[in-house]
Amino acid sequence: MKTSSKSLFTLIKVLTKEERSYIMRTAIHYRKGGKNILVQLFKLLESFSPDEYDERKLAARIPNLSVRKNELYETILRSLADRETVNLAVLMLGKLRWAAMLHYRKLFPEAITLLTEVEEWAKSQNQPYIHGVILQYKTFFANTGLYKNHNINFSTIGDSMVSNAQNILHTAEIYRQYVEVAKITRNSFLMRSNHEVQSIKELLESPVYNKDLTHLPVSSKGFLHLSLYYLYKLQADYEKAYAEAKQCWILMNDASVDFSKRRPQEYLIAFIVYLAACIDTKRLSESKKWLTEFRKLWLDNYKGNPVVGGKYYSLFLAHHYLETGAKGKAGIIKEVQEFYEKNQAILDEGGEGRALNYLLMLLFFSRGDFLTTWDYCRVILNSSANAPRKELYDLTRILFLLVLFESRKFDELEYQCRQLNGFIRKRNTKEYLLEKTFIKHFQKINSEAAVQKSMRIMLVKLSIDLKKLSTSDNLCVKQFFHSFDFVSWVNQKIVSTEVKR
Repeated sequence: MKTSSKSLFTLIKVLTKEERSYIMRTAIHYRKGGKNILVQLFKLLESFSPDEYDERKLAARIPNLSVRKNELYETILRSLADRETVNLAVLMLGKLRWAAMLHYRKLFPEAITLLTEVEEWAKSQNQPYIHGVILQYKTFFANTGLYKNHNINFSTIGDSMVSNAQNILHTAEIYRQYVEVAKITRNSFLMRSNHEVQSIKELLESPVYNKDLTHLPVSSKGFLHLSLYYLYKLQADYEKAYAEAKQCWILMNDASVDFSKRRPQEYLIAFIVYLAACIDTKRLSESKKWLTEFRKLWLDNYKGNPVVGGKYYSLFLAHHYLETGAKGKAGIIKEVQEFYEKNQAILDEGGEGRALNYLLMLLFFSRGDFLTTWDYCRVILNSSANAPRKELYDLTRILFLLVLFESRKFDELEYQCRQLNGFIRKRNTKEYLLEKTFIKHFQKINSEAAVQKSMRIMLVKLSIDLKKLSTSDNLCVKQFFHSFDFVSWVNQKIVSTEVKR
């Protein structure tokens, strides 16, 4: 295990005085004069304040620093585990290790018995973290063959054990499916190629969605509905996606236990998905009601978590944009900008930063502030094209053409069209129909044409082509039109040119 110095430093800093004394006496064998190298490393890290921490000082004082860091880190953890023999949570996590050893020796019923014992304890003691660890163990057991690839005589196990094993396997299948879909959507909601579209259809046709859910826990049912939500959204079927998100949200709130406390992470995911589905289907009265509750949840339970804050502001800005458009309140925009600037590094890493920049770009575009819109376009387009939420990068690339048009930067517009056309020529143009349409018409513009009636003719032809595209079955185009109303934009341009005439 490779241990970062920062991790070791943080661990030492959170130890209590009693824990530090216990570790020094029993684990790293304190000697008079502190000659033991682990004692020296421990004391050196203990003496640093967060502001004074310096990796170079460690390297200058401690030979073979990397090896010693690993040794001290693991020693501290082992010592804490030994000291906490009265801590039931630690004991139960130890039983999970026993279950893994039984599984390794193909003693599957015994392994399941231990898992069940720990799971019942986690439920009774309201231990959502350990419950999550159990789910990972079950998934691991199923992936490595539990009740699947081994010759097991189920009749010797008993009916209840068979039922339990089957439910565990079904839960594992649901969890694996959810993880697979979540990985796809973290990268992008935009499926370009036929291969990608087909892979989504195959996931949607998976047998995991056609099995009886009656005997499964609420958590498993919730993950199944979340999976379906993402798959329908990838297919641009936003109404079906909303139905699945709402079903998951109902399950979370109708359960006999308080999921916001018992399984807070799952509750949070379900909340975010439900709000996103409301916004996708323009159910603004619902999103307005629940955004207030989500803000309260964030400030009460996750105030120190900028990722949850980023999720809130993304949902809030999307709702605000749909509700007000060009009338977006300056105070709200400033609040979001300040939050992003304060937490930029963390937000950019997970994709929330790109979402916030994209929504701010839309708000400034709708207000006619094309100079600021230009700035936000550049921020997104100068970031990695393959970062999380790639579809927002692709959308910004198209909207940048509109910004150049609105700003009357026709030479730059011509250049960007040529660049984008060169990019598309190397790919299947059916996957880039919207980009191709804008290039086809915008390349006809030049500085002289901007003051001629040919500008209006071009816009009318563009409008005709966009209307045809908006009714096509092209999945990629559907997703683009859902994200921005290109037809309304071009029609407004036609009206404005008519007025000028």
